[in-house]
Amino acid sequence: MAALDWAATPLGAVPGWDPQLRSVVRTMVSSRQQMVLFWGEERIALYNDAYAPTIGDKHPRALGRPARENWGELWEVLEPLLDRVLRTGRSFWAKDHPFPIERHGFLEQTYFDVSYDPVFVDGAGPADVVVGGVLCLVTETTGRVLGERRMRTLGKLGGALAGLDDLDRVARVAAATLGDNPDDVPHAVVYLTAGGGPLRPAGAAGVRAEPRPVDLAGTDAEAEVLRTVVTDGEAAWLPSRAGDPRALALPLTSTAGVLGVLVTGVNPMLDLSGGYREFLDLVAAAVSGALANAAAHGAERRRAEALAELDRAKTELFTNISHELRTPLTLIAGPAEDALADVDEPLPAAQRERVELVRRNAARLGRMVDNILDFTRIESGALRPERSGTDLAGFTAAIADVFRPAVERAGLRLVVDAPALPAEVSVDRDMWQRIVLNLLSNALKFTLQGTVAVRVADDGDRARLSVEDTGLGIPAADLPKLFDRFHRVREPAARSREGTGIGLALVAELVGLHGGEISVRSEPGVGSTFTVLLPYGDAPTAPGPGAREAVAEAYLDEALGWSEDPAAPLPRTDPRSTRGAQVLVVEDNADLRGFLGRLLGRHWDARVAASGDEALAEVRRSAPDLVLSDVLMPGLDGFELLAELRGNPATKHIPVILLSARAGEEAAIEGLAAGADDYLVKPFSAQELVARVRSNLELARLRTRQAAWRAALVESLDDGFFTMDARGTILEMNSACGQILGFDEGGLPYRRPYPWWPATEAEPREAARLEQELDRALSGAGGRFLVPARRASGRRVWLAVSINEVAQPEQPEGVATEPLFVGTVRDVTADRVAAERDAAQATFAAALADATDVREVLTAGVRGLGAAWSTRPAVVVGWQVDPEDPDQLERPVVLADPDGRAWEALPGPARSAMSAARATRAPQVVPAPGGGRSAGVAHRLDSAGADTAVWLELDPPQRVSDVDRYLFVSLCAQLGLALTRARSFEEQRLVAMTLQRSILGPTELPEGFAVRYEPALEPLEVGGDWYDVVRLGEHRVGVVVGDCVGRGLRAASVMGQLRSACRALMQQENAPAKVLTALDDFAEQLPGAVCTTVFCAIVDHEAGQLVYSSAGHLPGVVVGADGDHALLDAASSVPLGVLLPAPRPQAVLDLAEGCTVMLYTDGLVERRGELVDVGMARAVRALVAAPRTGPLDAVLDRVITELVPTGGHDDDVAALLYRHRVRRGGQP
Repeated sequence: MAALDWAATPLGAVPGWDPQLRSVVRTMVSSRQQMVLFWGEERIALYNDAYAPTIGDKHPRALGRPARENWGELWEVLEPLLDRVLRTGRSFWAKDHPFPIERHGFLEQTYFDVSYDPVFVDGAGPADVVVGGVLCLVTETTGRVLGERRMRTLGKLGGALAGLDDLDRVARVAAATLGDNPDDVPHAVVYLTAGGGPLRPAGAAGVRAEPRPVDLAGTDAEAEVLRTVVTDGEAAWLPSRAGDPRALALPLTSTAGVLGVLVTGVNPMLDLSGGYREFLDLVAAAVSGALANAAAHGAERRRAEALAELDRAKTELFTNISHELRTPLTLIAGPAEDALADVDEPLPAAQRERVELVRRNAARLGRMVDNILDFTRIESGALRPERSGTDLAGFTAAIADVFRPAVERAGLRLVVDAPALPAEVSVDRDMWQRIVLNLLSNALKFTLQGTVAVRVADDGDRARLSVEDTGLGIPAADLPKLFDRFHRVREPAARSREGTGIGLALVAELVGLHGGEISVRSEPGVGSTFTVLLPYGDAPTAPGPGAREAVAEAYLDEALGWSEDPAAPLPRTDPRSTRGAQVLVVEDNADLRGFLGRLLGRHWDARVAASGDEALAEVRRSAPDLVLSDVLMPGLDGFELLAELRGNPATKHIPVILLSARAGEEAAIEGLAAGADDYLVKPFSAQELVARVRSNLELARLRTRQAAWRAALVESLDDGFFTMDARGTILEMNSACGQILGFDEGGLPYRRPYPWWPATEAEPREAARLEQELDRALSGAGGRFLVPARRASGRRVWLAVSINEVAQPEQPEGVATEPLFVGTVRDVTADRVAAERDAAQATFAAALADATDVREVLTAGVRGLGAAWSTRPAVVVGWQVDPEDPDQLERPVVLADPDGRAWEALPGPARSAMSAARATRAPQVVPAPGGGRSAGVAHRLDSAGADTAVWLELDPPQRVSDVDRYLFVSLCAQLGLALTRARSFEEQRLVAMTLQRSILGPTELPEGFAVRYEPALEPLEVGGDWYDVVRLGEHRVGVVVGDCVGRGLRAASVMGQLRSACRALMQQENAPAKVLTALDDFAEQLPGAVCTTVFCAIVDHEAGQLVYSSAGHLPGVVVGADGDHALLDAASSVPLGVLLPAPRPQAVLDLAEGCTVMLYTDGLVERRGELVDVGMARAVRALVAAPRTGPLDAVLDRVITELVPTGGHDDDVAALLYRHRVRRGGQP
């Protein structure tokens, strides 16, 4: 506003303005509020800098021009508002008022909080006032208004789309919701993809014509753009149409790809570069999410239908297979039963055992086939119960008694509580038998100790059957699915892991056919209770078929096998067998376990186990040469048993062959990948099994021989050697490694974190570093690194570790091998300690070098000593003579202590050790209780002018070796030298400060003057800054401020000589330029005076003038009584002793009444990393803000206080202040 030529505007030059106008303009200029003033009939616009961004490109041409010229696009809105205020003299206020403004090249939709207030001026009459203009205070709220509007739309959109499961409905609802916000979305169309076909419009709002499908293979511009959006998944602009706003096409995406396109109109009055585009992206994301959820619902529905269809097909397949199995099962079971019943030609004992095995398993297979067929008949409605009146209590007790041998063989107690019921129950006896036997079979399978109880009781109009057990119980997560077909409870501790998962499902179906209900109550670890409720019903007149004994026998035979004693292995008879080889057979099925034991017992010494847990105990008791294990077993299954064997160094070499009913290449790969040596699929031939066992035993013998040779080689190494897996578990180590670590082979395997690693709680950063280093090495990169370790004895050592991956032999395709790593370890503690001591000495010396006084040296020294031994800072004590009583003995005074204690409060061992060190001049080591370690060490400090000792407490106690003792003495010597240097420096500084203060300017000053000198706080050195005030007759006073190069005593000496020369020259030559010219010659002859800066001036009270000249010095500042200010920079030239291109300049300043002049040195305004102009401007502001009245000393103190940084200044400061006053009669 100040730069505008107002004389060329309708308002004319500023002096001719109305006083009220000038007053308002001054308020506007100093305010940060956005303000615009419309003045006079033409509404001439005046606005401050804060308002300029509001009108954008119209600034600055709108300044001083009629409002209609630059606010034409909104004049219809603005003119009535201004006229009303001008006409009525009443203010107008509005919140979020809309204004269409063209400020950035387009007509923009904006909103403002406005307050239009009248500005009154004097009218024609003495008492008349009229409205001269309108002062507008505005605050733009466009961002908030648009943001709230868009957030409402996004909230409505999210609520409307929630839970929708149809793609078309999502599109319609989304378009309708967006149509409620035409300001941001003038129109919207939601297109859906159609499996590679055209884009189909599924929802639209705000469009003039119904949208049509878009063929993505088309060649028109719109099709090409939409094809790109669908293909690339990126937004793009559609070609503009006449009469329509621009449209943006946004992809609607999901994890499966692009589901559609959202075409949305764009309001041309909104800036798309800001939050507008983000809003549209959020809209597209919300619609995309809703479409993805709807698509997922549809896919889930189709998946459920497909699964139902698959279930029906599976049932039909099982039915067909089951029918086909009946014929071969009959031809297996029939001849077997006939052979067993033949009394004319009875079977020998060994053959009878084999045929009995065939018969039992044929019956078991027949029962499975019957269950599958029953399911299919239930689904088709073909299976109906053939009921007859039955004494349910007696019949149930009889069924339970048939099952009693299996319960008692398992070591359980069977309780049958079945009192007579009041009436017979109409049931299908065969179905009821299967219900009871199934429930008893499950109770026995999952009960390892305790009781199985069968109870029958009356329950009103129904009979109740309860089968209770004290078994393992059923997890709560399995209870809702317990009666689902093919659901199996995964309980590894059960007697058997065999089963099809259809038993309880069939029981539920059979109970349902009788119109009954079944439920279960269970608590893990306590037991389970199955309850069946059957209505009594009316018994039919004709009795139904009886229960089949074969069904009960099949259940009993299977249950007896769960607790059968392991069969004794047959003696080894094959002369070709491996001598002394022992084979452990692990199988939960009693029949198969006995068969395998007898088969392999003919060739080797065979042992058998019924579970993985039993097998693991047998291996630990006596390790076999080979393990043959089933996969699916109670307790530890085959894979878990394999993991236990491979994880133990003592058993990891034992070959393991897995047996499984899972056929196919993937199953074999899974077994081999888990670490098995071989994998055999059931059914298998006896010859194949024997051949596999023999080949694996031969390979194991070769591996054992190679392992022995390798172990001897590893043991011969001097360095520690170890192997580890991809997880970092150390699998083996040689004896040298155990000796270095202090943890031997007996603790293998060692898993992360290793017992010798730093504890995470005590050293979290070091532990994290080692984890990262090890992870990097195990990633395949290998590595060499230093490891801090703590041996079992507690001693801390440093280890050099090297880890590399071992190249693995090529494996068959699909077979993965776990990486193996080898490493070496070497104790480098001595080297590390030496390096740490060298580093400690260097660090200690560097810290002392930075200290500049005794306090800093002591602080750095005690901390450095503590850091060198990883303990608390040291304590320094000096023996001093009391100056008030010099005849007394020297007394100890604590010079440095982190806890601030006095001598008497220090521990007794510390006081004794320091006193002894002072007397003997030798280091004193104080042993810790328990022996072997030291609680602290003391030594005398050889420091000039002081009798001093230091105490270092070792917390916790440490071993102090000869190397430690030498290091401590060396560091104490460095500390003593540093103290000597610091005391010498302080003495020199005291001398320099005394000299400088003695040669500074006079303390008695002429009226109107104030001076200050402050030495630097850091680094506590005096400098070469000075001031002087010289009386030159009655009305004139010479003033000078200078700054010599450098610090310390030398700079103070140079400053004193220059000040004296300048004072003498001013008394001889009154012109400042001549004084400086003469000083140039003097500076050339005075060492250290070249490049000194000087500001020299003469104040003439009577003439009211200041004559000045500057030799490279910072310009002075003059501030008038009204706050106007200027820099005294009209007579500046180069510093003293520098070659002058011309005579030194001189300038004259007329002094106004009440003006203040400040001269200063650079220490007042210079800051590190800041331009000196910034500091000078800060000094001007401080002087302008200072009081115009009051004591001048207080004014100067306030200015210096405001300019000095919080941490103090690092250069000395000289400052001089003069205030010009004229008394009546011309006398100052």
